Amino acid sequence: MTDPYTLLPADLDPSGGESQMGAVYAPTRQTTFAASMLRTLKASPLRLYSWGRGNLPRRLIDVFAGELELLSRTVADVAKRAISESTYRAWEDPALFPARGARTLARGLVVLVSPTPLAQDDPIPQGALFGSPDGRTVRAEQAVTFSAGTTTVTVPVVSEIPGSGGNFNPGEISLALSGRVNYLVSNPAPISGGRDEETDAEVRTRFQDFVESRATASRLSLYSAAMNTFIPDPADSSAQQRPEDAALILPWLMDGLNGEMSYGYVVVDGGGGSCTPELLAAVQASLERMEAAGDSFAAVPVNPWVVPLTLRAAVARNADLDTVRAALVAAWVELARGCRIEDGRGRGRLALFDVQAALEACHPDVVTVKITSHSADLQPPIGARLLAGELTAELLPGGVL
Repeated sequence: MTDPYTLLPADLDPSGGESQMGAVYAPTRQTTFAASMLRTLKASPLRLYSWGRGNLPRRLIDVFAGELELLSRTVADVAKRAISESTYRAWEDPALFPARGARTLARGLVVLVSPTPLAQDDPIPQGALFGSPDGRTVRAEQAVTFSAGTTTVTVPVVSEIPGSGGNFNPGEISLALSGRVNYLVSNPAPISGGRDEETDAEVRTRFQDFVESRATASRLSLYSAAMNTFIPDPADSSAQQRPEDAALILPWLMDGLNGEMSYGYVVVDGGGGSCTPELLAAVQASLERMEAAGDSFAAVPVNPWVVPLTLRAAVARNADLDTVRAALVAAWVELARGCRIEDGRGRGRLALFDVQAALEACHPDVVTVKITSHSADLQPPIGARLLAGELTAELLPGGVL
């Protein structure tokens, strides 16, 4: 039995459309490694996939691993300078990406002291402004009325500036900015409580450090590579991206509990949603070298391990076909995120299968499709329980194609 190789998922389209799903490629006995690589790369010239060890010649593996390692270094270098917070896509680790705290407003009191009694018909309106000599302001949080003859009024105020920039020390508020000139303004107690959220620069730095540390840990080789350089414009799902507008989606492998592997995506760009020329040039150069290496091994066969998966949709047996198809598409999306299986010997991951083939073969409550193993220690035949929400499935005996 050979170690399988697998394809990690591209950006998923919940509707099941192929345009955003990326190619899901299942080679047959007649397919050679080099031929499949060249066909895929020529069809989408700025795309790399991840490969397993299998029975490939050591020299070819070393060439590919070396190229992906070079790419990982380039990506890390680019990430040091520009990672756009708005375009990264990842299944975030809460320990590394805690929720960013909301920026809060400072609150406190100002005291108005007048040398003459204030007029009862001249209340302090909500929103009345008070300020400090350095130009920062607070406003009355609510309207304040008072009795005739009053000379001192206490007004609850809230800062105009969110975060710590809206905090004031005692005595810093001394100006009335709402037309009131005949009384003194002071804040005997601090105006405080303004709390800063993590700045964009801090988020980018923390995210950059995470990318770089994972790139070093996994080496971004064989099972992790630069992928799917074309992504849809978030503002227009129908937009056709040009290569120069592409952003590089970089997956990483993450060691989870019990030795379980998971992965996510990072979009690395120059801060504007597109790759830097340096990164695109590095990807293209690596592809050319890998293509040349693949040509020298055109006769190398590939024997991935493929097992049939029976997926039972959670719908009534007499449901209409559209309902079943919708359930199966939902199941596909869930599975394509990297389904987990349990076979009594631990957990592993399975790769993807073609949802279109699944739909074409669907029965009102059962569909059988083929999936490719992503774990070298899972040997057919096995019976397994799928851990994917409410879905149930069974892995039937299978083997090498």
